Amino acid sequence: MAAMHRGKPLSEEHRAKLSESSRGMRHTPETKAKLAAIAQQRLQDPEYRARLLAISHSRQPASDETRAKIAAASRAQKHSPERRAKMAEYQRRRAQDPEYRAKLSANAQEQWRQWRLRKEASVEGEALEALNESIASIGRPAQANE
Repeated sequence: MAAMHRGKPLSEEHRAKLSESSRGMRHTPETKAKLAAIAQQRLQDPEYRARLLAISHSRQPASDETRAKIAAASRAQKHSPERRAKMAEYQRRRAQDPEYRAKLSANAQEQWRQWRLRKEASVEGEALEALNESIASIGRPAQANE
């Protein structure tokens, strides 16, 4: 019976009833876990990933006019003083949380560690290039000054 009605357009009244009946419904944690597992499994499929990539590459870039409208709308959005006070309070409470502070500290330490490794690698790379140059010049005859 359901197959018989598939593809039929719904009336506005019926759509409104469907919308009202599903309003306020929430997925249970079990359902959320199942949906997350399905989404992760789907992303492992190369064909699905290729389809997503094709869709994202087929989108036309926004025109300058559209970009200007988006920028203007973004700049026009201002938080109310009450909202700003609420956000500031949240940040103050968050800064006092030892778990959050430990996470920030660990992230900062990792960033510095990666920066040092990149710096050492670039210094070693420069030293290696200089060494290769000196080795290459050993086999060459000396050039006479003109």
